[in-house]
Amino acid sequence: MSKIILFVATILAIMINTQALAQYTISGKISTSENEILTGANVVIVNTTRGTATDNNGFFQLKNVKNGNYILRVSFFGYETIEKPVELRGSDVTLNLTMEATSIDLNTVVVTATRTEKNLLNTPILTQSIGIQELQKKDATNVMEALEYTVPGIEFSSQAQGKSMSLQGIDAQYMLVLVDGEKLTGDTYGDIDYSRINIADVGQIEVVKGASSTLYGSSALGGVINIISRTPVKKLEVNASSRFSDYN
Repeated sequence: MSKIILFVATILAIMINTQALAQYTISGKISTSENEILTGANVVIVNTTRGTATDNNGFFQLKNVKNGNYILRVSFFGYETIEKPVELRGSDVTLNLTMEATSIDLNTVVVTATRTEKNLLNTPILTQSIGIQELQKKDATNVMEALEYTVPGIEFSSQAQGKSMSLQGIDAQYMLVLVDGEKLTGDTYGDIDYSRINIADVGQIEVVKGASSTLYGSSALGGVINIISRTPVKKLEVNASSRFSDYN
């Protein structure tokens, strides 16, 4: 009798372990309320390093995701960010999400696209400006999170040299990262230690998508990211924050 019980317990343990290790796919399509597809929308699983961008048909796919409860965050410049709870329980999940347009302050002054101060409305090159209010709203703890949460198409992956960034499939060595207009030194094949930049000191991030080699040289073939320091408004200011999370 004891052998039968042991055999049944072993089978159950194997079944439970197999179920726990099973991996599934989260996929779907992102479109606007006018039924237009969104190419390059940023899709990430919150509190993980998993993310992707929608293709030319507005589709995305996140493979090899374990069973569990997740929050899927979808963002695109000019549209309200979506956070969708997703529950994986033994099968793939397909989502069709609709994004609503939001107002953009076109009077924001940017300098990166032309190296001169211009309103965002009059900038001849596609430029995205991320202000301090938006950074605080996203609750990013570092520059990498700030970029992933707000700039569609940006992804970070772990390499031997550290964190490697890509923008819409363009390698990091073709992306120029500036701090207050000066190139951030110490990169290896374009990979930079972004932990050197304190998110609390960031006042604005400007992102120029597309070739800017005329202004910045061959290292800006894919685009430019300019991290602009925050201007102190008080003699002394102290901020403290804490958080905890439980994976799955």
